[in-house]
Amino acid sequence: MTNSPSPWKVLNLIWMIMLFSMLPYALIVQFMGGESKPGSFGESLVLPLGFVAIMMAGSALFIRRLLLGKKRSGQPMDQYRSACIISWVLMEAPSLLGLVLAFTGANRLMFYAFLGLSIAGMVIMRPSKPEFERFCQSR
Repeated sequence: MTNSPSPWKVLNLIWMIMLFSMLPYALIVQFMGGESKPGSFGESLVLPLGFVAIMMAGSALFIRRLLLGKKRSGQPMDQYRSACIISWVLMEAPSLLGLVLAFTGANRLMFYAFLGLSIAGMVIMRPSKPEFERFCQSR
């Protein structure tokens, strides 16, 4: 007899790992040295990448609602897990875009703003039992 963890604990573990996987980005930016360079290529990317970051965060919320709103055959936990993981991956994208900005010479505060957007989104999209129960009832 195997003693495997519950699917709910595994899902929360995946969420926590994805949330904390963004911390090394902050360490890289903090310790990579150098100062931001006014007029650098990174400074010219702030607005376009900011727009993309906001669109990615919004699409993460939209995709999650879309995937949880469709009725499909299969196990509810599998569908809920898939919707969560896809939305979390999309929500991590703004922090990666902030890392690009930091590497191209933009102000480090821009990276932290992008990182904050990703972290806030991940906290908002933490798996919740009430959401899962609503999902199961709507099927």
